Amino acid sequence: MPTWRVLTKVDVTVPGALPAIDVLVASPAAARTRAIAEKALPWVRRASIHFCPHAAGEPASAWFSCRDPRAQYEEL
Repeated sequence: MPTWRVLTKVDVTVPGALPAIDVLVASPAAARTRAIAEKALPWVRRASIHFCPHAAGEPASAWFSCRDPRAQYEEL
């Protein structure tokens, strides 16, 4: 089943920094909203959205450089 995922890259040297996230969300709107909210945090360097026909539960390394022609990727 296709899934929307949000991934962040964080700067752990910033005081109060939380760990990076890799979460599944239900829709593109929810993914964009979550990524924009995460990007606003002072320790988040990058937030990205990825839509792919991969199965849920794959690690980020399996989809971060996805070459599936059906995939969509957007960095915020």
